Amino acid sequence: MKYSTYIGRRASVAISIILVASLCIGVIPLSAFAETALKVQVEAPKQISETANIAEPRPAQVGGEVSLAAGTTTVLDKGLVFVIDNATNTAALTGWQGTQPAENLVVPAEIRHNGKVSVVATLGAQGAVLGSEDSTTKAPTSAQASITGQEGTLAQLPNVTSVTIPESITAITADTFTDCPQLATITVAPSNPTYASVDGLLYNKALTRILLFPGGTEGVVTLPDQTDAIPASAPSRCANLNTLLVGQGNAVFSTINGSLYSKDESTLIACPGGIGETLTLPKQTTTLGPDALAGITTLKSIVVLGNITTIDPTAFNDQAKQSTTIALPGGEDYETRKAVWQSAGFKNFATPANPGDTQTPDQPSNPGDNPDNPTDPSKPASGFTYKLLEDYTLEASWTGELSPESTPIIPPT
Repeated sequence: MKYSTYIGRRASVAISIILVASLCIGVIPLSAFAETALKVQVEAPKQISETANIAEPRPAQVGGEVSLAAGTTTVLDKGLVFVIDNATNTAALTGWQGTQPAENLVVPAEIRHNGKVSVVATLGAQGAVLGSEDSTTKAPTSAQASITGQEGTLAQLPNVTSVTIPESITAITADTFTDCPQLATITVAPSNPTYASVDGLLYNKALTRILLFPGGTEGVVTLPDQTDAIPASAPSRCANLNTLLVGQGNAVFSTINGSLYSKDESTLIACPGGIGETLTLPKQTTTLGPDALAGITTLKSIVVLGNITTIDPTAFNDQAKQSTTIALPGGEDYETRKAVWQSAGFKNFATPANPGDTQTPDQPSNPGDNPDNPTDPSKPASGFTYKLLEDYTLEASWTGELSPESTPIIPPT
């Protein structure tokens, strides 16, 4: 062992003497060593450890590519940010950089990078996957995009009005398209094995669950017969959505005046954001479900025809509780019914009219104030008489000696 060490040291000394001699006589130029040192100095590792602290400065973008963690690479393609899983050669569209997407966002089915084609299989960053039975399921990407410059995620796209999703997308994370007020339509390729779309809404493939209500949804939305699950707060956040409808074949839901109820109409499940200033709850309804009106800020009055016994704590937002007047029918148990709404946080109450109540034209206080009968104030002035019917609609009739105008105008309220 000592002999081997001695030989090794002798050889090392000999090599050093040869190198020095070569430099002296010019056989090996000194610049060769300088080039080698320079190359080592500028080369950077192609991957960053999976344990890298995300609080550290982000890597600089070089040629549209940033290495994030072992096994993943971020690529910028046509302004969209993709995270490629190098092991599976699949990609996730996680956001944008440069110019924010606007109008129609068309998700590509694949991207090309360094001569390879990667299938785009995921929308969104790491998180729970929409439509997954297991809420802890994670998207295939293992790292968040980390690039410099003006950038954003798929959660907030204020100028996008429609999204087209290809067949290749099999995972959409829950943080995707959550704050897109102009997004009115999501269109999924019919051949997609995981997702589907109806009336611009995102469903699971079987159409049993609504997964995403675009914030810009307008007008009327009809739920398929097989749909049995809906994100309750989502319709209430669509300010231009006026009506929810379901087919008679739906075994779970029903609709009354454009709002979604349980099949037996005992529970209010969801209200469209464009419902207006007044909501009338039918006699058979006793429960206001979770998030049913969470996003509605325009309500001024709620007319309760029956007896609401249960109001979920998340059914209303705080603004509605402060500004909305609750009209409860009179009766012996009025205070009990009122207490339910008070417990939910409401402070303003009124007593509505009852079926059969009638309103006639105003009676004058002085005889001379009645132009129809200046000497007999007991006779009513001419005008409309209104009677409240059992279904809480008004019956209008003309009262008085004078004839109405050729085309009488009936006020809406």
